[in-house]
Amino acid sequence: VTDLGVEMHYQVEVGRDIRLSDLVAAHDAVVVATGCPESVGLAIPGESLDGVCSGLRFLEAVNLEAVPPDLHGRRIVTIGGGFTSIDCARSALRLGAAQSVLVYRRSRQEIPVEAEELEEAEREGVEFRFLATPLRILGNQGQVRGLELVRNELRTPAQSGRRLAVPVPGSEFDIACDQVIVAIGQRASAAFDLERLLTAGETPGTVVVAPDLSTAHPKIWVAGDAASQPRNFISAIADGKRVAAGIDARLRGAEPGAIEAEFISLPIQGPRTSLRRGVDDIAGWSLTTPSRRLRWGDDYLATPPVSPSLRPLRERGLDGLSTAREVELSLPETAALEGASRCLQCQLNIFIDAASCILCNGCVEVCPQQCIEMIVPERLAALDGDTEVAAELAAGYAKRGAAMLIDEEACIRCGRCVDRCPTGSLTMEHFRPVERA
Repeated sequence: VTDLGVEMHYQVEVGRDIRLSDLVAAHDAVVVATGCPESVGLAIPGESLDGVCSGLRFLEAVNLEAVPPDLHGRRIVTIGGGFTSIDCARSALRLGAAQSVLVYRRSRQEIPVEAEELEEAEREGVEFRFLATPLRILGNQGQVRGLELVRNELRTPAQSGRRLAVPVPGSEFDIACDQVIVAIGQRASAAFDLERLLTAGETPGTVVVAPDLSTAHPKIWVAGDAASQPRNFISAIADGKRVAAGIDARLRGAEPGAIEAEFISLPIQGPRTSLRRGVDDIAGWSLTTPSRRLRWGDDYLATPPVSPSLRPLRERGLDGLSTAREVELSLPETAALEGASRCLQCQLNIFIDAASCILCNGCVEVCPQQCIEMIVPERLAALDGDTEVAAELAAGYAKRGAAMLIDEEACIRCGRCVDRCPTGSLTMEHFRPVERA
């Protein structure tokens, strides 16, 4: 990134060392991509007691501080059902907790973590209390001494397919504990004056962000988790690219979205270059990238998944001497390469050569995601309002005309359709966006 010419200013806190309004005044565009660093609280009595902390701060201390944090006692309760809460509950055991209990408001089937991680947590000794909601944190002389909860039952509202956790009156119960770790979610930071500069949303503490991630202020964009709710890395990366294109278009006075796909065929050997036309010597893409990354070549179906070996329980730091030892060990080089060959290659897209397609419907039959469909010309106009293609098909093929549609968002790039096609009309190709002339 710095090789591209980006200037980094470290240890600068916006709102303390510099105001956001000053940054906006001094620049043509400002992107707020601060994520969701603030923890969501429980909003129940006792949350201010000594021994209550957020999951984010707890994990930060566990993994970043030179000396692991001291627990407030031997009995730890973590509230929440996500990856952060699981990490907190397992880390508490590594720090020497005698008991680590995780409380989740829904059932085991609804908890949004991988089944394998859930099983590993249980093997290490984490206890789970499903279908329970905290009512208040109990204390004695300012210190946490327990947690009062109520049991839930799951109900499915008529207007929604998701089951909701509903408290059962009269089912309250207590858990004795010395520390409560709250890991029920995260939100954007309100530490600087973003809300003051923008039009406030209906909910206090939020800002209005347009679909293109622009805001009411002509110089401010908001991207990543700061623009929505905590998601994942790939969504944040996509936001960054979208914001960059939008800012570039606005500063040049161009219409946003004026891009089209251009096929590329890169040689196996050659000097380093960029995917941007006419710009050389920029790190980020190498022409030594294997050709199978540019054209279909991996065999996902024929290669079984490769699983890493797990560190034995006795070596995971459960005695409190170590807190950050990985559980899944690294793969040997041969196994790693074999596992990497199962890549579904999201950078490739399926293309259909209409001239050689014989409408055999074989690709539709083998698609595991049902994302390929053969339709009659009349449906084309109903999908996107474009009547030109439908009219052309009707004129050339009368009632025998048909069109093949592919839902790129649902496609997992498994390549079954490419293997099945008898005429080779289906291919998976690498492409790049380029600006229209």
